[in-house]
Amino acid sequence: KSTIRAQTPELLANINVCFVKESDNLTQNKVLLRGLEILSRISEHVSDAGNAKALLDLLLPLLRRPARVVSEKTKAHILEIFLKFLELVISDAAEHATAGQPESPRQRLFTQFYGLTSFGFSTIKSRDCRVLLCLVLEKLAKVDPCQGSGCTPVPLMPVVEVVTDLNAYSTKRLEEPDFDRRLAAFSRINDECWCDPNKLDARAWLPVLHNLVYFSQDVDEMSIRSNASHGLTRFIERVAQVLGAQPTPDEAEVQQFRSHMVHIVYVAIKRALDSQHKVVRSEYLAVLAHAVRKCGDKFVQLGDLRALDHEDEEASFFFNIQHIQLHRRIRALKRLVILINPDQDTGDDSAMEVEENAPTQRAAHWFRTSTLTKLLVPLFERFVFESDIQADHSLVAETINTLGAIGLVLPWESYYALLRKYLRIVRRKPDLERPLFRIVVSFLNNFHFDIKSAEASASVAEAHDA
Repeated sequence: KSTIRAQTPELLANINVCFVKESDNLTQNKVLLRGLEILSRISEHVSDAGNAKALLDLLLPLLRRPARVVSEKTKAHILEIFLKFLELVISDAAEHATAGQPESPRQRLFTQFYGLTSFGFSTIKSRDCRVLLCLVLEKLAKVDPCQGSGCTPVPLMPVVEVVTDLNAYSTKRLEEPDFDRRLAAFSRINDECWCDPNKLDARAWLPVLHNLVYFSQDVDEMSIRSNASHGLTRFIERVAQVLGAQPTPDEAEVQQFRSHMVHIVYVAIKRALDSQHKVVRSEYLAVLAHAVRKCGDKFVQLGDLRALDHEDEEASFFFNIQHIQLHRRIRALKRLVILINPDQDTGDDSAMEVEENAPTQRAAHWFRTSTLTKLLVPLFERFVFESDIQADHSLVAETINTLGAIGLVLPWESYYALLRKYLRIVRRKPDLERPLFRIVVSFLNNFHFDIKSAEASASVAEAHDA
């Protein structure tokens, strides 16, 4: 050990140089991957905080890369290195803020590590990595520079206990979750912690929220998935309380809650609505409906979706679009078409009963392009790609008509991008050729761009070239 400890600074410096030179090819270089494994074993002997910090700056961004680029085994080695370097690097950072800086270097470094560790809970799947993430979070709670400084009223150690229980595995059965501990942890989040705002502030919600996002996409365990999605609705209610509180809470706290809602919950909703698993899409449609109902007037990302909601759940688009009865889904699609294009005849009188809170003007003015292309279009595409075209022909036909109606109000960039996307899919999935060409024809029938100016510009350009 004394020999290794004596040579560790030079070895660490050389490894750091190798990683910097091959940073673009790190995940494919077997020699460097082997170096990561060696480094994880000798990292406990490292005492040079400068080299340790430089190495973490290089390796930690790899934790955000998808598993197909950086394997979970490699991420496990990085987390082991992170766990052993963490306290050394944070303790070496300056404790006091410099002039003009609201946070000290130590606080900024802690915030960076805390955010990265929390993010890992929503993307990393393997048991070893998630256990390591819990250990990293526990060490972060112990070196938290905010404790004792009056920065936050909520200590992180109780949060660590909840997160550790959420990721607990059975001690009796191999690779089987400890359901008792996990469900007890969900109960603490959804009941105990939610009822007392002082137990979870915006900062403490961060790792919990990423865990909820991860477990709400669990296809196999309905109890875990439903509890996690219920936790997301609890968080949405907390955001609505904070944003509607009088007097207004601390502005920094409000901004953190808004950031969590936009960059974690809303992003998770967008990804889940494009999921290949129907149960995940159903869970997140319910979460989206709850977010629109509670926070639709507080976030621009949700404001235009309020026209699809209704006080009566039976008349709500979000309830009907996932209903087991096909005619309820078809009616929801027709109501959406009327909102997008009030002049279009859907052939269904019941669809004319549009929600009372829907605007009377054309929806092109209040449906954001990103709402149509990132939320609704991926959801509707699943109806076409996954339905039985023969048995569910009415649903497929109405979905294609709805996609065409959406194309009617899209700007050129989004319209052209979707059109090219469907033409590319035809080559990869010849079995879906017929419905895809029907979508393309529906888009072309709703071509709404003025090409006269483009023809005039082309004529001028040809004359100039001549």
